[in-house]
Amino acid sequence: MKISVLGNGHVGSAVFERLKQMRELSEIMLIGRNEDKILGEIEDYKDAEVFDILPTPKVDGGGYEKIINSDIIVYTISMAAPAEFTRRDQICSANIKLTNEIIEKIRPYCKNDPFIIVITNPLDVITYQFSKSGLTKENRIIGTGTMLESARLARRIAYFFDISPRSVYAPVVGEHGSSAVTIWSVLKVSGHDIDTYASNDMMKSVKIERVFLEENMKKQGWKIQTLKGNTNHGVVSIVIYIINAIIHDTKEIMNVSTSMLSKYGYTEFALSVPCIIGAGGIRDVILLKMTREEKEELDKSAEVLRNMIRCVQIGL
Repeated sequence: MKISVLGNGHVGSAVFERLKQMRELSEIMLIGRNEDKILGEIEDYKDAEVFDILPTPKVDGGGYEKIINSDIIVYTISMAAPAEFTRRDQICSANIKLTNEIIEKIRPYCKNDPFIIVITNPLDVITYQFSKSGLTKENRIIGTGTMLESARLARRIAYFFDISPRSVYAPVVGEHGSSAVTIWSVLKVSGHDIDTYASNDMMKSVKIERVFLEENMKKQGWKIQTLKGNTNHGVVSIVIYIINAIIHDTKEIMNVSTSMLSKYGYTEFALSVPCIIGAGGIRDVILLKMTREEKEELDKSAEVLRNMIRCVQIGL
């Protein structure tokens, strides 16, 4: 299997490094706008291969023509964030323009319906941009979406109860951003709804501060951004998780960004909902049973994305 990583910034380089550890792959390409820098990175990686204990995939890189016959493309290219970067939509217009240019540059090399995994922000808008591009089938375009929000919320709830995050099902849907919606009505802690789990004999006095947990989850990305200047490790792990589901047909349920939203009554944009991911990409979209209030919040999140796309289209 051949995978091409577009972009060699903090995220792209981290994705490339993790992919080198996957022995299921035959070839990894690093693609970017600065070919000299890309070639320098590849030479550096090849020096490191001398000390690899286990066999690793072939690595190469360069211009967009290297994408040809890739099974999976990971898209990480982005314009530099402004100094006062506090919202993902601040780079919306610039990244849409840049992505349009790159889509046309890679179009001649995407004749084999590759999977496209999108990381670039604003995530849902860029995912929708690829979905309407015609580069590949709609169910093969997957944005990392609210997987990160779901993981962050699960980690906080797990810390609260002193259990493993893997014992928490925390569905966060909608925009990968400030309007993301937690579906508390189906959230489960060790198979129980959160209030039932909190009121068991050992935890009668525990009060669940849902607003605090949710706000803390939404601020986590900006906290990391402020401390280190970028976020990469969490989203890179999500990319590897998605790739693993595709390679091994694991049929995992993930909260990823997709434009396949007819079950929710949405069109003309992408947002995150639970999807089953396997060898063919998105096998199915799961319709969550939500309360009326939760559906209203999801509708608001959808409107945020709809307006973001509308503003870009009319040049605001």
